[in-house]
Amino acid sequence: MNYSWFTHPNSVCMTYIEHCLLSLGFSMQFALASVKAFIHAFAPNYFITSTSDIVHEMSKQLYRGGCRDKYPML
Repeated sequence: MNYSWFTHPNSVCMTYIEHCLLSLGFSMQFALASVKAFIHAFAPNYFITSTSDIVHEMSKQLYRGGCRDKYPML
């Protein structure tokens, strides 16, 4: 099998650019979520639902972003 930058994006029904932008968006959300979780660890009254909120939002984005028939549970 020949490697291609497009193999994975195509396997999830996305173009390279769509996949790139979605992944970059996730990386930004992960970075922000990490900061919030760190703050929450020491100050539990801050960002109480931020982790579950980001997980829920990212799950919706994954469902909307690729092959919907592959992920019917979302």
